[in-house]
Amino acid sequence: MKKGFTLIEVLVVVLIIGILTSVALPHYQKAVEKSRMSEAVSLLRVIANANFVYYTTYGRYAKEDEIEKLDVSIPGKKARITDNETRIETKNFVYSPTGQGLDKGIALAQRVPYPTYYLYINSDTPERIRCMTYASASGIQKKLCNTLNEKGSL
Repeated sequence: MKKGFTLIEVLVVVLIIGILTSVALPHYQKAVEKSRMSEAVSLLRVIANANFVYYTTYGRYAKEDEIEKLDVSIPGKKARITDNETRIETKNFVYSPTGQGLDKGIALAQRVPYPTYYLYINSDTPERIRCMTYASASGIQKKLCNTLNEKGSL
């Protein structure tokens, strides 16, 4: 008598693993994106605070290409976006003191490598971090943005 697994037993095990994976994967993806967003939130607050110091010194907020003038150290590399705009780029975000289209923006973090959402702080409500999504954002990213906008935290 040969010992081994029947085809039905192997299929049942594969089916169980598939079901467990389909349940666990969305939770894992949400946890990973939430941790990335939390990193951006903390660095965004650091940039905003440095921009407030800049404002008290020079009477205006730093411009998009003046992130190196802020008294802040962001772990990343300088990325030239346009001829007159330099930002700091990390693995997951690009940071700048302001952003195009944000006339009262004092800190911006845009998701990379594919721009799916961005976080920003403006001078009218500096205590709040806002999140805006692009059409390319995933469902998880949209839900996290909505949570951040509604509760003010993740």
